[in-house]
Amino acid sequence: MAGALDAESLTRRHWQVLNTIALGARTPERVDAAMAPFVAGESSMAPKVADLRARDYRTTLRTLERCAANLEAAWRNISADGVVYSGS
Repeated sequence: MAGALDAESLTRRHWQVLNTIALGARTPERVDAAMAPFVAGESSMAPKVADLRARDYRTTLRTLERCAANLEAAWRNISADGVVYSGS
């Protein structure tokens, strides 16, 4: 995981911010409130939120969701013996 984050110039805090948003925090203020117990000494996660926005993660996530759906559809077309059937 650390290698994947590092390859994208992301930190553990970025990942934590993304998870916090996924759990329902929809504003930088709510992200700060949710993460406050875990980030003693850091005033705000707003710079991380801004960085993630600049990276356009919504587009990335939609693309990943589309890829996952395509993989699931392909998996359903594989028979028990591993033969891939086309046309579905």
